[in-house]
Amino acid sequence: MEYILKVIKENFPNTKVEIDAQAHAVGYYEKGGFKITSEPFIEAGIDHIKMEY
Repeated sequence: MEYILKVIKENFPNTKVEIDAQAHAVGYYEKGGFKITSEPFIEAGIDHIKMEY
């Protein structure tokens, strides 16, 4: 994740990165700098949360 975020910053500055994270992985993404931007929702039968970097 660190590498791809570095590539995005270098090649696409000011680009917002948005993900639909599985709820159990939210802590991992928060450690990487992502912030929660939604309430939990179900996608493909799994709890997800929208996040933004």
